[in-house]
Amino acid sequence: MGVIHEQKNHDRGSVCGNNKGLECIASDAGDSAWGIGAGQAASAVRSGAATDGRGNITGSSQGVGSVSGKKLSAKRVRASNGNPASAPSVHSEKMGPSGQKTGILKMKMKTLANAIQKGGQGKTMATCHLAFDGARRGLRVVVIDLDPQGNASYTLEAHASGLFASQMFDESPDLVPSFFADRDNTGITLIHNDDGLANIEKLELEDAATLLRTHVDALSEFFDVCLIDTPPFLSNVMASALLSADFVMSPVEMEPYSLQGMEKMVAVIQNLREANPALQFIGMLPNRYNVKIPRHVENMKILRDEYAELVMPFDIRQRDSIAEALGNQIPVWKVKKTAARDATKEVRVMTQYVFEKMEVIQ
Repeated sequence: MGVIHEQKNHDRGSVCGNNKGLECIASDAGDSAWGIGAGQAASAVRSGAATDGRGNITGSSQGVGSVSGKKLSAKRVRASNGNPASAPSVHSEKMGPSGQKTGILKMKMKTLANAIQKGGQGKTMATCHLAFDGARRGLRVVVIDLDPQGNASYTLEAHASGLFASQMFDESPDLVPSFFADRDNTGITLIHNDDGLANIEKLELEDAATLLRTHVDALSEFFDVCLIDTPPFLSNVMASALLSADFVMSPVEMEPYSLQGMEKMVAVIQNLREANPALQFIGMLPNRYNVKIPRHVENMKILRDEYAELVMPFDIRQRDSIAEALGNQIPVWKVKKTAARDATKEVRVMTQYVFEKMEVIQ
């Protein structure tokens, strides 16, 4: 990646507390990076650069593992099964109308962002199926589609609330209650993507993140789970989502460019955890894996060797029925084909795993 040629620090503190402002800084390669505020070393986001717990850049032997063979300490990007941040107390309680499944935990709303700096990795697949499965379990699920491509908005179109994603960056303090206080919020609720998201890049990152986090916090009065689909590139919108989330996961295909995007995403998560220390990395989801393609098998081995417990202990294979389901705006378990059975099993393993890590279900 390019050498970072500019860095600016601010002492705004609206997101991070004292002396922890955030600022976008550009690299020569045209990628974005993020600096942590005044009085601290910059947390440069770049391939092969990593930070310690204070946001300092570490040496190459301790940095983000490159595809060529450097190791990454799992402690640097805390997995949710490693040393999680303290979570709100929870207790088992049946939720929603009678007849719904037990085992759901009553708790403060949990927020998960799907993020990786590479398009076409399966973020929308994971977001939509978590929404479908959460609703099947009786959870009240809200999906915020921050991806300009709007694929999640297409698949979940039937659940649109009338609220648009760019409005989640508005300054109106009554925005969320005005939409949801008198609404039946059972099942899935979509906050639709829109062209106004492009304007968020004109805001200071701290301002954008503070506004989004304020509205996400307001959603907790009406929903059990918030899922955020993010853009496939580092931006104010992606960073704001990660600064507002409790958890993040990263679907990744077994292709070289995909692994490179995952490497950069790990560095981003490391750096933004300085500002959002409660953010837990659920893990990388190997997606569209084809065991008949040698490079997929080799890249899977590289991924698991490089990142160890940061990779989810299962994969989702390359199956046409998943793409068919998303195109037909349904979950894969509603595809009436025998070929969809294996895909259904794999997707449900993923949703079970993620909801357990989020402490949403037992």
